[in-house]
Amino acid sequence: MISSLASAAPTRAAAYVAILTDPDTRRIASSNLVSQWASSDPQAAAAWLATQPVADSTAQSYANLAGSWAGSDPNGASRWVATLPPGQPRD
Repeated sequence: MISSLASAAPTRAAAYVAILTDPDTRRIASSNLVSQWASSDPQAAAAWLATQPVADSTAQSYANLAGSWAGSDPNGASRWVATLPPGQPRD
């Protein structure tokens, strides 16, 4: 569900993710959202992800974003990664 919503309306999908209370469900939905959003607007996906609490559960979202962004714009992805602080989520 989140993948199709994220493709059509990523900001609505982000609002939906924000109300999820189960940590595993939120982690999976966040990862799917970022994967979809990154394919159309990686900068917006990165901006949204930066507002999320950094935790082990967000590592996959950062990896998805970096991978997707690097596939379409390696230089842009590299610049974004360089702005991340050392440690998680950069590592």
